[in-house]
Amino acid sequence: MPEALHPEAPYNPKDIVRILECLVDLCPGVTELEMYPQYPGRIVSASLDFAYDCHRLEVFHVNPVLYGPQDPGLISYLATRPHLRKVCLSMDEETAQDLSFLSAPPVLHPFSSLQILFLTAPEISACRSFLQLLGDCRLFSIKFEVFRRPLGEDVYWLFDTMRRHCARHTLHAFHLNQYGLCESDEPQPHPTPEYTISLPAIQPALYFSNMRVFLLDLPLYGWLSDEHLREIADAWPGLANFAFFET
Repeated sequence: MPEALHPEAPYNPKDIVRILECLVDLCPGVTELEMYPQYPGRIVSASLDFAYDCHRLEVFHVNPVLYGPQDPGLISYLATRPHLRKVCLSMDEETAQDLSFLSAPPVLHPFSSLQILFLTAPEISACRSFLQLLGDCRLFSIKFEVFRRPLGEDVYWLFDTMRRHCARHTLHAFHLNQYGLCESDEPQPHPTPEYTISLPAIQPALYFSNMRVFLLDLPLYGWLSDEHLREIADAWPGLANFAFFET
């Protein structure tokens, strides 16, 4: 293993960039790139070059938050990778408002092999639009991270979209959170109906009978009765990890 990639090696951005620049040539069989946590721009930029050079790309999970959102050209390119199973995407406001590039040539069936999705977007509506463009998908795990506080009805419509576009038996894990919530100084809204959700808001998600992980981490108010919890347990008998705000 190259010293720069050893788990206990000192962190040296220049070494990582050099490795990424020649990785495809030195290791033509490499099809996966996962980098945690967030890295500075020059490393992310080198990882994007790897994605373009790796023609059998199966996994591309590089958090671009410190680098900036991905441009439509990169997202469109990733959407055409026939073997891509896992991806981390980040969209800015302009990109999220018009995703039509995912339904225009050369993109015919966007992310056709995708199983694991991590999408950062300005708001929940962009996540819904993205799922709609995927059509009928067989996602195993979904994580959505949004920058803008949603309303309770936004959460319901997201699950409704998932129910209509995601295969019932393949989805096992779901996580929705607001980016930077722990560090945010944004005041918690008053517990008015529009900022409160209960079982009816997540009812469409109960459709996914193999759910094992379900996490909601949003600045909203949640309320579940014992009867609601029993209904959730009946719908998700294999549930192992559940978080409903402070529940």
